[in-house]
Order: sequence, then C-alpha cells, then structure tokens
Amino acid sequence: MEVGTPEAQLQEALTFGSGLVGLFIWVLLFERRSIPSLGFRHPGRGSLTLMAGIGAGILLNTIPTVFLWAVGAYVLVDPPTGSQSREPDGSTKPARGDGAGHAHD
Repeated sequence: MEVGTPEAQLQEALTFGSGLVGLFIWVLLFERRSIPSLGFRHPGRGSLTLMAGIGAGILLNTIPTVFLWAVGAYVLVDPPTGSQSREPDGSTKPARGDGAGHAHD
C-alpha cells in the first residue's frame, strides 16, 4: 500500500483505533478501573470528554482530506497494466486499466 493514499490513512486510523480499544480492555479487565480514571479531569464526564476528543480528531483529519479532494488533489486513475484485483471469493480478475474486456479507440 502506497504511503499517503486514502487506503493507507484508513489503515492508520484502524490501527490506532485497535490500539485504543486494546488500552481500554487492559484498563477494564487487568487494572480493574474505569475508563475515566485514565486522566480525565471531570469525574463522571470522562466518556463525554473521550467522545469529544475522538470527534475532534475525526474532524481535524477530515478537513484537509476534504480540502484536497475539493481542489482536485485526489483523482481516480487507472491501475497499472497487469495489476489484478481480488473478488470477495478470493479469485482474481484483471483490473480495469489493462484493457481486458474494454474496447479502446
């Protein structure tokens, strides 16, 4: 996966998210304490603060992505010749960019 692509950014977000879930599970199951005890300042409002932080993070990551899309920095391109894509059943088929099954001028 090429660095900086939307797929790579999604992979990074999922990796971070799984680490965050792992941290929560560790705190809950092994340390036997609540999530708000992770350092949130307002007792009883830890979950709200956490959700606000996650929302702010998503927003701050979305702003440059939408901007780059709006100015045309993200464009659809044909895949390299000879590349293949996987079907849900695991079989492969030629990708659109190699001309298989498509009429050209």
